Amino acid sequence: MNPILSTDSPDSDSWPLWVALFLAAALGFLSFKDLPAPRVQAVTPASLGYFRVIQGQGRVKRPDELLWEPIVVNRRLFYGERVLIGPDSRAVMILADGSLLNLEERTQIDFSPEARITEGRVRRIPAPDGDSFRFKLQNRLYEATPDASFRVSLDEIVVVGGSLRFEEGQSRHQIREGEEISLKKSDLIAIRRSSFTLQSPKSGEELVVEPFGEIKFSWKVDPTISANSPLELEVAGDPSFTEEKRSLRIGATHPPLENVSAEMHLPPLAVKRDPSKLFWRVRALNSDQVSASEWFTVRSNAR
Repeated sequence: MNPILSTDSPDSDSWPLWVALFLAAALGFLSFKDLPAPRVQAVTPASLGYFRVIQGQGRVKRPDELLWEPIVVNRRLFYGERVLIGPDSRAVMILADGSLLNLEERTQIDFSPEARITEGRVRRIPAPDGDSFRFKLQNRLYEATPDASFRVSLDEIVVVGGSLRFEEGQSRHQIREGEEISLKKSDLIAIRRSSFTLQSPKSGEELVVEPFGEIKFSWKVDPTISANSPLELEVAGDPSFTEEKRSLRIGATHPPLENVSAEMHLPPLAVKRDPSKLFWRVRALNSDQVSASEWFTVRSNAR
């Protein structure tokens, strides 16, 4: 009897399994070679906020570019960029913490990294859960509390709510609600109580009224001023208060006024279908005390 011959090849029943494994490995290798390389995603820097309103003309410039580009609604702003608001224009930014930054006409501000105001006027309105806000003005760094609302110009800072803090040499200073500080180089650091705080209409606000309608104005005044002097509300078509000026007198009272409201009728020529820009301020008649001016636009709702 012949012995059974043995070989190293698999038996006939295992051939299909070996072939299937070999084909699967080959197809897998070829498929892996054909896969595209993983895409590298660009890292986008976090924005400071975006422009919610633009009236008139505004421009923004990136730090690595020479040309300015026009500001459009919803345009995001990033660190290092510079903003310029043109004459008779304004812009409103919503910052990352939800607070509002109202940039008035002829304002130039750099964000690198804190806001550096080189000209114009800026007003901040805080968000309920906002963050502190830092800005530079005339090489002095200010920090606003999260609830701070303030108005900044090249001449003064007026705090409407919350407070601002800054350091000068070894001294620390705080400007609280209802206080202001002069920024003129000839003045020493002197934090004083604001004589007037204009509340409504707000800067840049647009009012729609009847052709013969009234406009309501409101402001705060230091009682030591209103106790000894009548007040005068002034409205005009230009910031120097020479064009079409209208006035309304408010007499002194006892106890003295602190929160004041007054209504004024504007002539039909001042209330048109197209928005008209008007300025307003308040002065004490028996002294040289006068408020800063605010501007607003008014138009008729007549069709």
